[in-house]
Amino acid sequence: MKPVLHVGIDIGSTTVKVAALSPYLKLVFGRYARHMSDIRHATEALLSELQQTFPGYRITASVSGSGGMGLSQLMGLPFCQEILAETKLTLDNDTFENTGKSRFFERRTSRVLY
Repeated sequence: MKPVLHVGIDIGSTTVKVAALSPYLKLVFGRYARHMSDIRHATEALLSELQQTFPGYRITASVSGSGGMGLSQLMGLPFCQEILAETKLTLDNDTFENTGKSRFFERRTSRVLY
């Protein structure tokens, strides 16, 4: 059986970002695309690329971002409000920085960038 990937989908005002972490919390996939107000199509394209890269893998997934609530409901995925995600990372002694166009958090041994 293939391992589980942990997938985050961030839908902002101009871009969609998808990041996938291995079971060991190492970044194994990270992509973003401008959605040009077609959030569904851009998200489908990135998730299709993820599926082609990791065929047959099981995933856990969550959606965040200003444009993510509706799509999370449509997809049946949990929605995580960004401020709460930032707070949780801070409380877990991780560093989180929102740079406007990209977000990253640094764990003790790995960095996730999307």
